[in-house]
Amino acid sequence: MNVNAFFGELFANQISGFFGMDVIVSSLVLGTFVFSEGSRLKMKNLWIYIASNLLVGVSLGLPLFLLMRQRKLEETP
Repeated sequence: MNVNAFFGELFANQISGFFGMDVIVSSLVLGTFVFSEGSRLKMKNLWIYIASNLLVGVSLGLPLFLLMRQRKLEETP
């Protein structure tokens, strides 16, 4: 896989550049949120949410993390 060609095509015009930046920023924000909130709640296996984000996307990583975060919040007194 040619990474330079990939990013060249991703930012070929303004619309695709906007899409690319949206996905990149969303992924970075999700990673920050997972590590900060997951550490605060002492959640285990935070790497799973990052891996799901990288392998599928924010559309899997964020809902999965929010589901497990809610379960953690409900089990604490």
